[in-house]
Amino acid sequence: MANKIIFRTTHTDLELKMFGIYGIVNNISNKTYIGSVTSKSSFRERWANHRLDLIKNKHSNYHLQNSWNKYGCNNFEFLILESCQSDVDLLAREQYYIDTTNNKYNICLIAGNTLGIKQTEDCILKKSKRWVFVSPLDEIYEVINMRRFCREHQLPQSHMINIAYRKSNHYKQWLSYTQEEFSMDLLRQDRQRLEKKKFELTSPEGKVIIVDNLHKFCKENVLDQPCLLNCLTKRCGRTQHKGWTIKEIDKVPRSSTMDLL
Repeated sequence: MANKIIFRTTHTDLELKMFGIYGIVNNISNKTYIGSVTSKSSFRERWANHRLDLIKNKHSNYHLQNSWNKYGCNNFEFLILESCQSDVDLLAREQYYIDTTNNKYNICLIAGNTLGIKQTEDCILKKSKRWVFVSPLDEIYEVINMRRFCREHQLPQSHMINIAYRKSNHYKQWLSYTQEEFSMDLLRQDRQRLEKKKFELTSPEGKVIIVDNLHKFCKENVLDQPCLLNCLTKRCGRTQHKGWTIKEIDKVPRSSTMDLL
């Protein structure tokens, strides 16, 4: 039987219906995440949102997420630091706890995120996930602002995210990775996997054709691709299909920036 997951809090239901300043405390390291919730929500709703993001391993605060993954959910506790009567002093009180808490997870040290106040550029950069993009010419880019980079290079952002998380292979030979995952060995493996095989086909009339998309070629010429591939491997002694013969062209290693790294 799986262990029961306990989301610790000592507060009553009535207290959790209120709003104000809260902390998510790591009971092993005593490190705390300071946050606030406005009168439009409640402590209970905010804690539930944090838990859901942490369980799905997609919390925006990567320091807190890494600790959650390391120490386990049962070692974290939700604490109400201060209940507020209105939103007027909410930011000031949140800033007070951020300033007076030494051991904290907070990346941005300026209160205001919950009320939509614009964050500083430095804070945004610290919170941003890092990516590595590789162009068709194997130029390697470290990317912080994916949206801007994709717009400047005319790349579909959603597609590049799927590539980074291994849900798609490539986009016009562009590759993307999370910074934690990227390595030159992985890049080489992916490039080798994406290299198109080229075939030399000879027609019944003796005409030689170089083909890099065998599926398309077979469809256009009413040929059976599996039969041609059987000819390539000489399976069952087969050497031709409808008078066509086939052989694979040896790949020529290409020069790239990878060779220089």
